[in-house]
Amino acid sequence: MVRKRIHIVTVGASLLTNAANYEEIKNMLGTSRIDQIEEKLRNSKVNKNELFKKLIRFLEQRGDEASAEIASMAKFLKEKKIDFAYLLYTDTEVGDLCSRVLSSYLRNGYGLHVETVKVNGYRDEIAFSKEGLANLAMRVWDLIKKHKESDRVYICATGGFKPETAIVTLIANLHGVSVYYRHETFRTHIAIPGLPVEWNYQIMKKYSAALIELINKRIPKEEFHRKFGEQIADEMENDYWLIKEVDGYYELMPIGRLLYHVLFGG
Repeated sequence: MVRKRIHIVTVGASLLTNAANYEEIKNMLGTSRIDQIEEKLRNSKVNKNELFKKLIRFLEQRGDEASAEIASMAKFLKEKKIDFAYLLYTDTEVGDLCSRVLSSYLRNGYGLHVETVKVNGYRDEIAFSKEGLANLAMRVWDLIKKHKESDRVYICATGGFKPETAIVTLIANLHGVSVYYRHETFRTHIAIPGLPVEWNYQIMKKYSAALIELINKRIPKEEFHRKFGEQIADEMENDYWLIKEVDGYYELMPIGRLLYHVLFGG
C-alpha cells in the first residue's frame, strides 16, 4: 500500500500581517496590528466575507510569499509531495480566518485534501501559557499517532510564535518525525530530522497513580493530598502543569491527559 504524505501545519497570522501592508486591504482594515484586527473581526467591524475574498486574491497574486505557511510548503507543493494537510489554527478570529483562506487556496489551487483543526486556549495570556501550548501538543500528538504507522508524516512549524515551534518540534522528535520551516533571513527551506528523544518514564511513573484517578473525574484537593502527598500535588501543578486546582478540586490539564495517553495508550 502506498503511504500518503501527511503534513501537519501550524497556522499563524503572517497572511494577514503581509496583506495588511497592501493598500486595498490596509484601507479596509485601517490597521496592520493583529490585536486590533482581531478586535475588529470579533466585533464585526469588518466584512468577513469581503475580507476573505480579498485575501484569496492576495494569495493568488503573491503566491509563495503571501504567507509563511505557503512559503514553507512551497517545495513540497511544487514537487507534488503533499496528499493531505491538517491546518492547526488558534481559537481566535484571526486564526479562523487565516486557516479558512489557506484551506481554500490549497484545495482549489493544488487539489489537496485539507482539514482545519482548532486549538483552544489562545484567547488570553493566561490561557495561552497553561492551556494553549498544552492543547497544541495534544493535537499534534494525536494526529501523528493517527497516521505514523501507515503514512509518512511531516510537520510544518512555521506558523505561530517561538513557543509553538518549540513544543511542536519536541512532540515531533518524540515520534521520530521530521520538522520543516521557512528561515526568515535566508528565505530557504530548513528541515530538522526526527531525533532519538524519549520520555523520561522514570519520572512519569511517579505520577501514574494520580493520573489514573484523575483521568475521568476531579478529586477534592484535601483527598488528593492524603492519597498522594502535597509534594506530588505541587510538582504536578507547578513544575509540569499536569493538574490545576478549580474550586477546591484537582483536575487534569491537557499535558496531564497527554501524559496519561503516553503511559497507558488510552
